[in-house]
Amino acid sequence: MSRYYDLTLTDPASGKVLRQWSSHPGGQFDPAALNVTFDAPVTVGATPVHQPTIIVEGISLQDISNAQQFAAQIVNGRPVGGTNLTLKAGMKAGLPLANPAQAGLLIQGFVFQSWGNWIGTDMSLSLVVVPTIYRYDKPGNFVFNWQKGQTLADALRQTLSVAFPNTPIDMRLSDTLVASRRDIHYCATFDQLAAHINQLTGAQMAVTGNKIVVFDGSTEPPIALLQFTDLVGQPTWIGFDQIQVKTVLRGDIQVGNYLTFPVGFESAPGFLTTQHAAFPSFGKYQSAIQGKFVVQQVRHVGSFRNPDGNDWVSIFNCAVVP
Repeated sequence: MSRYYDLTLTDPASGKVLRQWSSHPGGQFDPAALNVTFDAPVTVGATPVHQPTIIVEGISLQDISNAQQFAAQIVNGRPVGGTNLTLKAGMKAGLPLANPAQAGLLIQGFVFQSWGNWIGTDMSLSLVVVPTIYRYDKPGNFVFNWQKGQTLADALRQTLSVAFPNTPIDMRLSDTLVASRRDIHYCATFDQLAAHINQLTGAQMAVTGNKIVVFDGSTEPPIALLQFTDLVGQPTWIGFDQIQVKTVLRGDIQVGNYLTFPVGFESAPGFLTTQHAAFPSFGKYQSAIQGKFVVQQVRHVGSFRNPDGNDWVSIFNCAVVP
């Protein structure tokens, strides 16, 4: 099987691996790998969405009898106990069109809720993951202090380094975003801070993979050139200057990245090209949607043992780049 996943739970204090389920332990495919299903949206903080959910089927009796141990608690504004979670997934070498280079980190965060279920002979562990554990009733230390004459990038680095001291920050902001007056704002959560920054400046913030990305469109981020072999179905317009595209599950495209579409078939196994004069539908060999788009929202959907191609995909909502 070409599908690949690696789900790891670690101790937040020591980094010790507490549980690990993988389709390819040691790099070799395991035909007895547990079934893992997930629905994981990733978006900018100013846009509310539901939290990623993961279900592991076929777990041990020990894990199901003490399933709540994996969830963290907030004490004095800090996460205590529980586990950190990372989910890597995509494709491994096997099927002719599978591309192992597109596999990557889909989810990283804290286990917010965990519970077990036992129906007949089926035992499962369900996990709800949050990129940041802070909530309105259990807030974090988000004090945004933007001084007159200071760049937005410097102000945000100070704020985020306090709330997330060990998280890398990918800052893609223009140096022209300088405060004309002092702005002080207290926030309880990352999403609240992201909404305030977006309303104030138009910049977007997102937790993607293992880092925080802040961008305003002034600098060009990494560009992913899609191929016809990546697509599941056809890209479609979902709003003014907004499209949705579904691809084979991939972890190498993050919120804030650019996407471009293929202009024609490249040499690939199973594809035959033809001359325009020989075949009247030659125009269909290129994507009807062209241009450059910025990824605003990603949704990863997976069911490891379901053979349907729609059960191992990434769905991207993108906006046109002017």
